Amino acid sequence: MFVLSIHLSLLAFGLVMSILLLLAIFRGTPRTIKNYSVLLFWCAFNDLVSIVADLMSMERLTILLPSFVFIAIGPCTMISLDFCNYCNSFFCGTIVQSTIIQCISFWYRYRILSKPAPGAFVLNMIVMFCALPNVAHMIFFKNIKDYNPALLNAVQKLYPNQKWTGAFLYGLSDIFEPGKAITYGYFFVIMPVLFGFLIYIRSRVSFVIFALRDRRSMSEKTYAMHHVFLKILTIHALLPLTIIVGCASVVLIILGIYNPEFEALIFLMAMIPPIVNPTITIWFMKPYKAWV
Repeated sequence: MFVLSIHLSLLAFGLVMSILLLLAIFRGTPRTIKNYSVLLFWCAFNDLVSIVADLMSMERLTILLPSFVFIAIGPCTMISLDFCNYCNSFFCGTIVQSTIIQCISFWYRYRILSKPAPGAFVLNMIVMFCALPNVAHMIFFKNIKDYNPALLNAVQKLYPNQKWTGAFLYGLSDIFEPGKAITYGYFFVIMPVLFGFLIYIRSRVSFVIFALRDRRSMSEKTYAMHHVFLKILTIHALLPLTIIVGCASVVLIILGIYNPEFEALIFLMAMIPPIVNPTITIWFMKPYKAWV
């Protein structure tokens, strides 16, 4: 109940901040960053979807090999088991999508240092095109999960005295099946690849900004603007590292080091980026901070 209370409080805070940021983007964006606000919008919208999906499902992940069981106790249980499954898939997918948008944002920063800025239409198309593989994986991940009685048996072995009336259970009854292993392993492969790209492109952006400043090819005002954006993007890029704590919890449970708190940490850590992202943007972006 303690973890659940923290979970709900953080989600409520993130929900309010995401809505405020979206309103600020629509109502308080200056013309100088009109194009870039497209990426800010998609990031804020993605975070809002992530928070709503997590709020609707209120999940935890229980592992008893070979089964991976998602237990939903949120409002989605009043709708349908299938809907809870969709919420889980969209939450997991939006965490990956958030990092993809950060990669696009760094690329945008790097490009405009030497070439004309892409227009709003081009940026929208880039975001949508890059989202297609991830959306396809979300749908596939949803459909590959089971509603198998074996999942309940696995949970009852771990929690023999717990009644699961009202909770919905779904997941991967046998993680060692090739299709299920590849689908779930996607998260453990794609995130390091995206982080690697973020580290590389961030170093390039930082190098070019300082080089232009040293050559006096950039005014102090322009440098200050780029520096603020670089700071925001760096913080955004670091936030998904909290997911590593959740991934470590999964690995520890798989290795046989079981603890109920590890289960709680998996989703608790994964939800931190979408909660903190809009707050960071509002705090460092003066037009949005002033509007809010």
